[in-house]
Amino acid sequence: MKFTKILFSMLCVLAILQGCNTVKKDKDEVENKTEEVKDKTKNSLEGHDYDDRARQDYDSLTEKDHDMAIDDEDKADVTGEKLPHNFLKFELKTEYADQKHYKAEYKKEHDHVVKAHVKDDVYHKTTFKGKEAFTQLKPKLEKLSFDKSTPEDEVIKHVLETFSLKSDYTFFELKVKFTDGTEKTYTK
Repeated sequence: MKFTKILFSMLCVLAILQGCNTVKKDKDEVENKTEEVKDKTKNSLEGHDYDDRARQDYDSLTEKDHDMAIDDEDKADVTGEKLPHNFLKFELKTEYADQKHYKAEYKKEHDHVVKAHVKDDVYHKTTFKGKEAFTQLKPKLEKLSFDKSTPEDEVIKHVLETFSLKSDYTFFELKVKFTDGTEKTYTK
């Protein structure tokens, strides 16, 4: 009987120890799960902050910034090219009968990046963008020799001749920003 009591006591001690061991394992599992939840929550909040910042950045774009982002195909890397030194911006629009028009745009964005676009419905029905448009515009812009003090009629005549445009337009508008920052608009 003594043997049975000892055996029974040993089994009880083993059962108690086993129970304690299970509690320790459960406690470790709870701590691990807690850490996992904390990490997931932290990552989730960081992602949320990022989304809010991105949304705020997008919302803060002005319409002009948004248009410039869309018009990236009009941009050209002109590293090593000699840029026309008389204009930072040149926008020419002419309209003729039968809804025909000619548009030419040039804008220096950075030292080696320009935005250029040419659309000709008058003679050739062509559109050029980026580097191709810059190649079309560069020799014409270099020929233009007017400045901010040149009379409007002379400027219009000189531009029409340089761009080989007819003088029977129904609308003429030229917006120019000179290298000194002066902006002028010529309309007729």
